[in-house]
Amino acid sequence: MSRFRHLLGCYGQALKKCWGTAPNYDLISEGNSTHLIWDNFNKYKNARLDQIKINNAVIPGKFVSREQAAPRQFIARLAISMILVLSLPLFIMWILKPANKAVSLLPLELVEWAGLMEVVSRLQVKYVYLFSQYECDTNAMVLWLRKMGVTVNKIPSPNLLVIHSKNLVTDELTLSSPYQLDELQSDTIRASYRKLNYWLPEQFHLYYNSYNRRKRVETGTVGYYSHGSWIRKKTGLTDTGVGDVEAEQQLITLIGELLQEGKLDRVTIFLHPKEKKLPAEELTSHYRSVFGEGRFTFAPLNIPSAQLFDTVDIGVGAISTILFERLFLGCKTIFYPPGIADFPVENSTFRHICAFNKLELAELLQTMKQENTGNTLHRLDLLKYSIYHWKPELSYERKD
Repeated sequence: MSRFRHLLGCYGQALKKCWGTAPNYDLISEGNSTHLIWDNFNKYKNARLDQIKINNAVIPGKFVSREQAAPRQFIARLAISMILVLSLPLFIMWILKPANKAVSLLPLELVEWAGLMEVVSRLQVKYVYLFSQYECDTNAMVLWLRKMGVTVNKIPSPNLLVIHSKNLVTDELTLSSPYQLDELQSDTIRASYRKLNYWLPEQFHLYYNSYNRRKRVETGTVGYYSHGSWIRKKTGLTDTGVGDVEAEQQLITLIGELLQEGKLDRVTIFLHPKEKKLPAEELTSHYRSVFGEGRFTFAPLNIPSAQLFDTVDIGVGAISTILFERLFLGCKTIFYPPGIADFPVENSTFRHICAFNKLELAELLQTMKQENTGNTLHRLDLLKYSIYHWKPELSYERKD
């Protein structure tokens, strides 16, 4: 019954959206009228523009999100409404099968597509920056836009392609993390594209000034980058489909054991944004229970973690975007990914900084403590994952 309720709810939202009065796009006065951004939510508009600007790409003149996209011409509204009503029995039949859970989203996606196509056609758009990469309809959208004479540039986040982008169809593919090139060259990703672009990460514009001149840090200091999995587990989310929650739970336990055994002196905890919203007493109580009294400190809560990479020598985490960003800035980084499928890819030198058990974690920490950052990056063949090789023209100062 919950599936039927969800389906009917989506139908109601789709019809309401179809006949709404809100504009179906935002105008960007400084941008090129033939270029458009397509994303999930309006709140991402400025961040996407900043990323496009810092990568010296053509500034688009329009922003359309799934949140706002809907047809505004009467004939189009009427046609979509009729399709929705007439297709309801078919959707009900489809949703009876467990494998078709995502079918309930199709009514909303139909309205969103109609809104996007109306903007593209009416305003003669020729190029789309597609940031809404994690939705299952994006490959079909590329083919449809291609028939309309539109070039599509898909721009995944700096995290793993294998999580949401195992099968890629696009005209241009923009990578924002060097490790994604390893994935693309392996058999874990099936991709069809005509041009490959290399961009800086999506949040780079927020912290790049922090690393024009590097700060010296005490050798051997360790930072733990939390993904907030204990909060997710507390709220009932134990399976994201990736394995990151389970991996982080294991990692927290292992760090606690290493602290107790004296193989780690103490750790600095870089909290996830979800954790920063919690009362200080709750945070302290939780980490005291897993790491022990006096064995940890919290990084400054009022400064984004991405601006604090140079405050610890070694950064450790399960798997998250911020770890890729840390390595990109040339900092010692350790991943703990047991149970995460297809990571790292076979024969990738990224395996050199992945620990899969307590012994490997302890050995990596000990080895990295004994040498400077430059030697670590060279010895483990990690420079190709850093800004120094990805964007050498930026001439970033390296850590010693």
